[in-house]
Amino acid sequence: MFDGLIVGNLARLIADSVKLENLAEIRLRANKRLLLLTTANARIYPRQAGGCYTVTKEDIDGIIARATNLSPYSVSDEMIRGYIPCKNLRIGVGGEGVSDGGRLLNIKNVSYMVIRVPHQIRTAADGIIDKVYCVPKNTYSSDGESAAARGEANNTPIISPPYGDGTEIEEVEIDDRNANIIPSPNGDVDTAAEEENLSLTSLPHCGGKDAAKDTVKAAVEKEVRSTIIISPPCGGKTTLLRELARLISAHKNVVVIDERYELAAVSEGVPTLDIGESDVVSGVPKAVAYENCVRAMNPDVIVTDELFRVADVAAICDVMRSGVKVIASVHGDSVDSLRASDTYCELIKRFELAVVLKRKPVGQIKEIVEL
Repeated sequence: MFDGLIVGNLARLIADSVKLENLAEIRLRANKRLLLLTTANARIYPRQAGGCYTVTKEDIDGIIARATNLSPYSVSDEMIRGYIPCKNLRIGVGGEGVSDGGRLLNIKNVSYMVIRVPHQIRTAADGIIDKVYCVPKNTYSSDGESAAARGEANNTPIISPPYGDGTEIEEVEIDDRNANIIPSPNGDVDTAAEEENLSLTSLPHCGGKDAAKDTVKAAVEKEVRSTIIISPPCGGKTTLLRELARLISAHKNVVVIDERYELAAVSEGVPTLDIGESDVVSGVPKAVAYENCVRAMNPDVIVTDELFRVADVAAICDVMRSGVKVIASVHGDSVDSLRASDTYCELIKRFELAVVLKRKPVGQIKEIVEL
């Protein structure tokens, strides 16, 4: 099970108790009952002859050994932060801390483990993508005057800075290899591109060149809004962020900062989950990764999970000051809870949009707040 991570009787019990596509979490506590949580929030205690299966310390030690290729010390830095990276799984650990002068050095006697099983839900962002990636309220003409200032309805396709100088595209074609939109000197429009490859801005298959030009201009005008995803733990934040990265990366330079290997689930440098055409930086502390990426990778958008430390907040505020859009998540239950927090009160002022998720059902949008 899970490429040999869980083996023997334990693997058989789990497989007999729930379909893997419905499995959300495996909770192991030494000398306690094995607990499985499903995507429908059902709690299952697998049984064998004589009653519920009791987890042993050997079960937990064996999983750690296999997850680390028999070298727990190779992931000691991650274990200090409470997890073990293991392909596309998220393994949280709890045990005894070893400290020196108030500094945590190691975790020993790990007796508690949570294995979270990620699920890619390609419809997760359907309810918010048109608000996160959309036409700005102010589009600009060639003289820099906004449509709103001219008293015009904001539905005339005009290319806004910084893409161009405000002039309209006269002729266009579609590069159907990745649905990128490029000007064409000869006026041809290729409407044979596959619809599914056009992602957010699919070209109509009828209507002629004028309809195609209008679609192209609308796509060019779209911009990403810096968005904060708020929810309690296990509310679906990571799944939503992953899907937003996948969709937006078809049109923008997206860099995924994946400190805890949860968004892209990188294994040997390659994502095991679909994050589209995003670039990925994994296993690097957020504050360091933000600075490096802004300087070296030219992102239009940075997508990052679970802002938690004060250093994370300060760094992401600096990223937005530099002009890069940010889509991030944070634990909370409302916008007001962030505004009332000494850590997050300044952060929330930098975002343009907040999406609050319910804890149950997982991933359901509670409210969308314009900031």
